[in-house]
Amino acid sequence: MKRIFLQILFIGFISLFGNCYFNPFVQGIVNPVEEKDDTASAMALGIVGAAGAFSSGSQVVVATGQILDYMGMPAISHTVTVTSRSFELDNLPLSTTTDTGGRFYIMTTVGSTELSVSQFLGGPEVLRFRLEIETNSINVADLVSEADYTISGLEVQNPENSILYFDLMSSYPNHGSMVPFVPESLNLTFSENLPASLLDLPPNEQLFWASGNISISPTIIIDSVYFNSEQGAPPKDVSIYWDTESFQPDVEYTITLSPGIRSETGKVLKTTTIKFTYSPES
Repeated sequence: MKRIFLQILFIGFISLFGNCYFNPFVQGIVNPVEEKDDTASAMALGIVGAAGAFSSGSQVVVATGQILDYMGMPAISHTVTVTSRSFELDNLPLSTTTDTGGRFYIMTTVGSTELSVSQFLGGPEVLRFRLEIETNSINVADLVSEADYTISGLEVQNPENSILYFDLMSSYPNHGSMVPFVPESLNLTFSENLPASLLDLPPNEQLFWASGNISISPTIIIDSVYFNSEQGAPPKDVSIYWDTESFQPDVEYTITLSPGIRSETGKVLKTTTIKFTYSPES
């Protein structure tokens, strides 16, 4: 009887707070994102079991980064091939394919790893670069691209606790741009859907979500948020409306999107920076 009473009491407590989207206790129960991500990401990378084949001293890591084409758009479904690395070990993959956000994940070792990128397997090379990897750091060197491809969002991960990210696909204003007029809003498109539950939030909580995950420097106040959804489907696009009168000419504004932004499947957004300048004479 005591156990039944406690169960009823616990269910009643959850019901009382179940509608509070930002309640951390409820979030931890109904959306245990981190716990799910560890297993799902490892399976998606094909490293469950493979990682266990190496000892903790073997210095095997997962290298990840987002590849962008000459327009700054994600290089989707491109083939990334290892051409050389400091240490060759059994079971290490020789190639991988970028996801819907242009992001690659490849298992390699500490030291140098040289990679070649093509639009398809066996196709002409569009990007070549070398990664210098340590257990807690990663840097790119000798990047060569006649097609003006670039890399962003590099990270080195533990293969037994790897994280799958989703990424920003495009934005307006876009990174590095100069705009001749004050933009009415910041428009963002992501590689995966955002949670459908965001659509059900009252406007003040949608504003709280945006203000908590999007910072602007120098400060521009966010006035409202609009999630672009068709018939209640999880949104990929969001418009952030801001105080246009606060913008100053010839000032570079920096927008930072934080990992607090998550996809419908619980993936984390890699910290992303957008810089643009309002220049009336441009």
